[in-house]
Amino acid sequence: MWVADRGVASATNRAYLTRGGGHYIHAENCATPPTKPAPPLARPGRYHTVADNLRVKEVHVAPGGDGDGPARTVRFVVCHNPDQAQRDATVHKLAPPICVSR
Repeated sequence: MWVADRGVASATNRAYLTRGGGHYIHAENCATPPTKPAPPLARPGRYHTVADNLRVKEVHVAPGGDGDGPARTVRFVVCHNPDQAQRDATVHKLAPPICVSR
């Protein structure tokens, strides 16, 4: 079992981690709202409260994000902290936009 953050999220790295039947847990912070939600975040499903400040839901997404087809699906456990989400929304609302010039 490998545990990693988003720095090793490429498809190549994930394939390497699963060679020989290996498994991985990949953590990613979704505090910055994406322009298009990732397939696991866009999938419907009920959250289950597991603590005062933590809700989780399990989502299975087929390659390409088209749902549960015959292809091997990828399992996601989506965690949501309502208190942190509210703080993040306030920070994003108050913070000036960051401009990056190249």
